[in-house]
Amino acid sequence: LGGTPENLEAMLMRVAGGYVPSVVAMNMIDVKSIMEPVVLPDMGIWHPCAPQIFDSPQDYNEWYEKVHLPLVGVAKDAPSVGVVLQKSHIATKDDG
Repeated sequence: LGGTPENLEAMLMRVAGGYVPSVVAMNMIDVKSIMEPVVLPDMGIWHPCAPQIFDSPQDYNEWYEKVHLPLVGVAKDAPSVGVVLQKSHIATKDDG
């Protein structure tokens, strides 16, 4: 699991909804509706506009060429740049 803001929020909501007596007594949190943790892979290809982290260059290139490039109006032969990031930068959304 990654320490994403969403995962941390869900964890705190589960703890409060299950163990804080005043919250439990007033049924303030529907624990069943809290999102499941999102597991971030240890390695992958990430793009800030993509819906997921890609497991392979082939999966990434397919999304990039068929979805992203047409959406933003960029030619297929336009130059691109890759940047190596640590998982923690993506998990904490420290990408900008």
